[in-house]
Amino acid sequence: CRIVRAADEHQLGARRDCGGNGREIMTMVDERHFDGFRPENECHEFVDHECRRTHDGYTVENVAFESVPGYYVTGNLYRPLNLKVPYAVILATHGHEPDLQTRFSANTQYRCAALARMGAVVFALDMFGYGDSIQEVGAAAHEHPFSMTIQLWDNMRALDFLLSLPGADPKRVAVTGESGGGTQSFILTALDSRVKLSVPVVMVSSYFFGGC
Repeated sequence: CRIVRAADEHQLGARRDCGGNGREIMTMVDERHFDGFRPENECHEFVDHECRRTHDGYTVENVAFESVPGYYVTGNLYRPLNLKVPYAVILATHGHEPDLQTRFSANTQYRCAALARMGAVVFALDMFGYGDSIQEVGAAAHEHPFSMTIQLWDNMRALDFLLSLPGADPKRVAVTGESGGGTQSFILTALDSRVKLSVPVVMVSSYFFGGC
């Protein structure tokens, strides 16, 4: 299914009001202007209701949003069938696998589906230079020294998206991921105070850095 401009398209904002460490990341994005991306204007997001898939206890929708104008982050939004507000929101990050499509791996889908069936709204996004992102920047972009910075920024913008959903509880914001997704989890938690619970999995070693 392709992303369409849905009826609930709205602007996430330019994120110029981000505080604390977020301002430092914003400055890095400004100074590096990676591949010409500039975070000066309003950013849009689209939720594709036409491609909503209904499963046992949850639904899945396609999402795309601009983390900076001109560059789209893509992912899947998992919601409980019987959604109760206010609800917890969870960002699901993924790690490195040979097929570069780890947002669609069985383990990622099982994890997101299980959390949605427990009542949370979960967003699984593509890592920079992986999945649909390859169509925009190419797989080689993941090896760029700036990739960790833009991935962190994408994750911050993903929290903006999750918290913009009606009924999202800002007191219950979590992030979890495995391997490189675990790296993303603890870095995001260190730099974004909105994260209340962080569950990095199979990452951080005394002798090996898996990286992201």
